Order: sequence, then structure tokens, then C-alpha cells
Amino acid sequence: MIENPTTANRAAFMDTFFNYAEGKPNVHELLFLVFKQSIEETNEDKKYFLLKLKEYNDMAEGLSQYLSELVDASSRLSAAGKDEDYPDKITVDVDVKEFDLSTLGADGQLVETDSDRKPLNRASLNDQIKELESMQETVRNKRQMASTSFQNFDQKSNQLYNLISSVMKSMNEMRSGTVRNML
Repeated sequence: MIENPTTANRAAFMDTFFNYAEGKPNVHELLFLVFKQSIEETNEDKKYFLLKLKEYNDMAEGLSQYLSELVDASSRLSAAGKDEDYPDKITVDVDVKEFDLSTLGADGQLVETDSDRKPLNRASLNDQIKELESMQETVRNKRQMASTSFQNFDQKSNQLYNLISSVMKSMNEMRSGTVRNML
């Protein structure tokens, strides 16, 4: 009935539910349905947490790619200023990017909020690298929080499964004991 709540399924459920013993509801079937629904919802919640972890991993990968671009620019800047008298005055053109760290784009990639090609000297390039490292740290913290949340939720769902198992086992033992006592 829960998977396909048609009128016929609802009627069949109610007949089975109330025809257990002298018009009393079938508690075993009701508990089974409640437990089944609970397990399905728990699995959906786990999928949500895993999706969040994947998002943060994809963000970290996008930031790492941009960091490699900045490191390449730093290498070019070092090579250009190698034999210069004033290497601090040498600049290199760099795509300076800003990112939205709240979510990924529709394509599953990091969302650029701004991009501008600018000439950067050593100090400004180092500032850009430090800012990117700060973004990476933010994503690492978010990923760690999501991982901790997933672990806590997983532990609670395991407790739920153990509780369901215990209840079902106890009910089965009570049912078996009742049958044995009747014989």
C-alpha cells in the first residue's frame, strides 16, 4: 500500500490489518510497514549526505586545478625575473578568479563568480595564492563537517536497524511462545 497507494491496495491493506484476530489490527504488519518506511527514509538521508561529500570533493578538485594554474604563473614569473635587477617589478598575466563555495554549477563544476585577466607581480600573486589556500581550507572544513554529520547519522541509522531487529526478534519469539503455550 505504501509503494502503490491505490484504492484497491488501501482496501486490501485495511482488510488484512483489521482481520488479524477478531477485528483487532495486525500489529506485526503495521510495525513492518513503519520499519520499512523508516529504513527507506534513512537510506534517502544517507544519499543526501554522500552527495554533499561529493560536492565538497568536486569543489576541492576545482580549487586545486586553479592553484596549479597559479603555481605555473609563479614559475613563469620566477623565470622572467631571474636575471633582472628589480624582479619585484616584473609582472605576469594571470586569470584572477573568484568562486562561489556554496554549491556546484549545473555541470557539476565549481562556479566562477568573477574572472579577470590581470598582470600580477610577486606580492599580488602570493596574495592570490594565499586567498585560494584560504578557500581550500574553507572547503576542507565544510567537507569535514559533512563527513562528521554522515558518520553520526550512519551510527544512528545502525542503532535504528539494531532496534528494529530486536523488536522483530522479540515479537517473533512472543508469537512462537504463544503458539507453544497453546499446544
